[in-house]
Amino acid sequence: MGRRAQVVSLDLMASILISILLLTYYIILWDSYVERHAAAFGKGARDGGLLAASDSLVLSGGYPENWPEDPSKVLMLGLARTPNILDPEKVSALEWVPYATAKRALGTDQEVYISVEDADGIRYAQFGTQANSTETASETSRTAMLNGTVVHVRVQIYEGN
Repeated sequence: MGRRAQVVSLDLMASILISILLLTYYIILWDSYVERHAAAFGKGARDGGLLAASDSLVLSGGYPENWPEDPSKVLMLGLARTPNILDPEKVSALEWVPYATAKRALGTDQEVYISVEDADGIRYAQFGTQANSTETASETSRTAMLNGTVVHVRVQIYEGN
């Protein structure tokens, strides 16, 4: 009789070792893929929140419309009198909005920085703290008018340390 269906122990050990190495390689690859995907998804969500916040600031007057009278009661933050035309009273009142209230009114739980400045660098309003160099931030700048002057409404959203 021949040696059919017999297992050589050295062949078995080699195949088990190769299988374990391949499985470990794919687990490491999968973990790396999941981390990259999570980072990209987080950036996408942050960028979506950033666009919504900047739209709210330059296109709407906020809610309630008279929120500068009591900045702590703002439900939706907006600086516009009409789309892309900023209301000077709302721009001035921006710094008096409590930070947690502003984040909620902009629809984000991340850190927020807002500035309104003209092309010469004259700042009309500033809110929050800018991200430092170690923090991953998303930023956009929207152009609007304030008292006949072209201004840039800069919005930055980032994860705080």
